[in-house]
Amino acid sequence: MQFKNTKFNLNRRKFLQSMVLAGTAYLVVPSRIFGMSGPNERINIGAIGCGRQAGGNINNTLAIADRFNARFVAVCDVDGNRMRHRAAMIDRRQEGSDSVGQYTDYRELLERADIDAVLISTPDHNHGTIALDAVRAGKDIYIEKPLTYGVNEGRDLVEAVRANGRVLQVGSQQRSSVHFRRVCEAVRAGRLGKIEFIHVRLPVDQGTGDPNPMDVPEHLNYDLWLRPYTDIPYTENRVHPIHGFGRPGFLQVSKHCLGMITGWGTHMVDSAIWSVGMDERTPFKVKGEGEFSDRGLFDVHTKLLADLTFPDGLVMRIEATEEHHPGVRFEGSEAWAHAQRSFFDASDRALLAEPDDADRLLEVSTDHYANWLEAIRGRRSPVAPVEAGHLTNTLCAAAHAACRTSPGRE
Repeated sequence: MQFKNTKFNLNRRKFLQSMVLAGTAYLVVPSRIFGMSGPNERINIGAIGCGRQAGGNINNTLAIADRFNARFVAVCDVDGNRMRHRAAMIDRRQEGSDSVGQYTDYRELLERADIDAVLISTPDHNHGTIALDAVRAGKDIYIEKPLTYGVNEGRDLVEAVRANGRVLQVGSQQRSSVHFRRVCEAVRAGRLGKIEFIHVRLPVDQGTGDPNPMDVPEHLNYDLWLRPYTDIPYTENRVHPIHGFGRPGFLQVSKHCLGMITGWGTHMVDSAIWSVGMDERTPFKVKGEGEFSDRGLFDVHTKLLADLTFPDGLVMRIEATEEHHPGVRFEGSEAWAHAQRSFFDASDRALLAEPDDADRLLEVSTDHYANWLEAIRGRRSPVAPVEAGHLTNTLCAAAHAACRTSPGRE
């Protein structure tokens, strides 16, 4: 396979050390926070985005909300049907509370001074804009991965979160999975020896998208969905199913998402950087090649192979093929270990034993949403902080760029 070589160096700013990636750094807290989110004060939450991923995010937060005196007070979506559906569901679950407010434009939701935190579950292409606006409005954030669509806006978001003393949890929920944590802990403790190769395994996208323009449904504010783009004709495959909550087409359209490399890829790459304690200052070079087949509207990669090489000789391979289930494998000088959702293994399973509390190197989180609310209460960095989300997205975007510009590609 032919490769395109590209060199990257991330030494543009001095970010927090790897302890931030472990979620142990405490935030600078503006004076107005004291009293707003104290132990006896309610955390008021707004949900921005009411689609497929939002369903899980909202339900999982509702399941533990009472433990933290938290309530949803507003929802927002450009699709009125989805907004009303989620609002009704929340009202049923929060019986006895006031009905949640409903908004089409997220900026109106952010104007509410009584909202302390927001769940952002929108398409990738507007993650950065919405998150930056939320930070500047003084809100804490839970945001779906990838952190942002572009690398530059990710850097801006890191700086804004820290400058404004916000709590931001990235939806990299494998940091709250015992299977990935046990493997990552073994790697961080050196039980596999020197890590020489990390294999990130991804599935591929399939199918075709209909590019033919369609009439915009009455219940959808397509102009707001499209922002910051303009004048792109609507078709259902570009946005999401008109009926139901099936997989949205935007996940396979490059203007809105980079494909599996930032879909499943951000999960697995995040576990990789967590395990080895990588931070923003780590330079690397990348080479890769991908397949970008003619699939109508759908134009993200299908198969993909990219190698990222780091100064100490470590190679991280990101590979998407039909044969792969999403997972990450670590190969060290003395042993190997592998993690998938609900599964982990090693050349010697004793290497994956749970460490004593005194010997732990990584933060223990068993519920990603509870960890977020705990971080809000304690004004500390959560287990998947903004720096980790930005580094992960940078590595994935760099790999994608190398594959996109490989021989034969424009």
